[in-house]
Amino acid sequence: IGVPMPDVLDSDKNAVAYNNNETFRFVVVGEICPLKGQDILVKAIERLSASEKKLVSFILAGRKDNQFTEMRKSLEDITCVELVGDVPREEMDYIYRDSDALICCSRMESLSATVIEAMTHQIPSIVSTAAGITSDLDDIIHNLCNF
Repeated sequence: IGVPMPDVLDSDKNAVAYNNNETFRFVVVGEICPLKGQDILVKAIERLSASEKKLVSFILAGRKDNQFTEMRKSLEDITCVELVGDVPREEMDYIYRDSDALICCSRMESLSATVIEAMTHQIPSIVSTAAGITSDLDDIIHNLCNF
């Protein structure tokens, strides 16, 4: 798929690292645009109570489009979300390692490379049913459970 993948056999580079933060850290990776559904996630985060927002943090990383500026404005008062924009590929490993779960909230996606990247870092993913990978995950889980 044209995305450099980490060497999953190198245990030092891909060891499971639970973040040292006081919160459960979610990461959302992908272009900041309507198709990727980050706006849906932001609406859900806005519904969290103040005490719930203290327990979680969200990193939104991805290329910026015109929705980025709008999203930054809507997040000004939400301290549990960090909108970092475009992150160089070599720095993504650090973001994954410092995260507890990936959220793929796309409105439409055939195969999410970010879910596969999260899997290589042993990070669980929360995937919208609009993402095509959900049916593949069902097959994988079914085959593993019946192995």
